[in-house]
Parts: sequence; structure tokens; C-alpha cells
Amino acid sequence: MAWRHIVLEATCLYGDDDEHQNSKCCKGNIGIQCLSYNEEGNQICPSLVFGKSRTSVIATDKNGNAVDSSAFWTDEKLSPEEWVRREEKWLDEKRRLMNMDSK
Repeated sequence: MAWRHIVLEATCLYGDDDEHQNSKCCKGNIGIQCLSYNEEGNQICPSLVFGKSRTSVIATDKNGNAVDSSAFWTDEKLSPEEWVRREEKWLDEKRRLMNMDSK
């Protein structure tokens, strides 16, 4: 059986005075319900934003639900060569953590 996964990188961003700060969808794992709208046409998780990173490690449970994740990303202005160097270093650290280092 081949498993297929679609991974959306998302997080909840809100300010200290945001009424949605204590929203259930912004605590713990962000579920598919955050992409939905209520009867009035309002987004259920209005503080949900999507991100992107080309390299991510996602731990799942036996049902394929994400339980933890980490992504390589930086706002620094890096040359393509430096980006790849740092990305490889980040991946090596994650491989060691997961005892997957083949070296």
C-alpha cells in the first residue's frame, strides 16, 4: 500500500489584543477545519496563514496525523550556495536526532 500525503504549512498569527487569540484552532495541531467557513461566510480560523519552506520534517502517528514538525527557513539574505549549505547542516542535525544518519 502506497501512502500519499499532502502537507500544508500553516500557523496562527495574532496580536495581543486579537479576539481570536484564544481560538481553539490556534492551539495544538491545526486541523483541516481551519480551512472552513461558518454559516455567515467567516473563516473559522481568521488568524491562519500559510507559509512555505522547501525542507520540512514531519512526525506522524500511526494514522498519518502530524504530531510534530520542524522546517528549515530563514529570513536572512543568503546566497544560493549558503542556503544549501545551511539546509544540509539542518538536515544532518535532524537525521542524527532520528538515528537516520548513514555516515
